[in-house]
Order: sequence, then C-alpha cells, then structure tokens
Amino acid sequence: MAEEKKKAGQDVNLIFVHSWTGLAQPEYSRIRHDRLIEADLKTKSYRIVNGANHGQAYHPQPGDLLANIYSGRISKFAESQGHFKPILIDQPRSKKVLIYEYQP
Repeated sequence: MAEEKKKAGQDVNLIFVHSWTGLAQPEYSRIRHDRLIEADLKTKSYRIVNGANHGQAYHPQPGDLLANIYSGRISKFAESQGHFKPILIDQPRSKKVLIYEYQP
C-alpha cells in the first residue's frame, strides 16, 4: 500500500504505536515512507520519529496510514479519533483491521 502511494507521487506518512517489545520502529522503518510518526495512545498526540521534520509534533493529514501490527489497542484509538477509516482487513471473519487511512 505504501509502495502504491509512492509510485503515485504521494507522500507516505506512516503512523504507528510503540510496541512493548520495542520492535515497532525498526519494523516500520523497512516500509518506504516520507515520515514515520509515533502515536501516543494516552495523550492522543503524534511525533515524527523519522523523516521530514524529525522530532516535531505532528497532526494527521488526509491519506496518512495508521498501522495496526503489534497492538490490538490501536483499533479503539483509531475509532476514538473519528477520522481513521479501515482500508485493509486481515481476515473478513476476524475483522482485525491492519491498516487505517486518515480521512477528513
């Protein structure tokens, strides 16, 4: 999905939630992106950890991708934000959303 966005000339802003295993950032870093953004579930804030404007606060933009790979908690977070819509579901029966996209 990220590769398709890059080929179309779009920015790829990948939002993730830090995993208790500490593996989240290296795993997500393998995905081609313009910005890698960490979401803080408690404060509902975002910070750029890799790419353009590294270290700055961030506000999600239309087309941003929110990955749900390591944390089931992110589904409730995405729903509470109101603008993240499911675009990739692992298995229709399990209804586990893997990727959300920010839509205004």
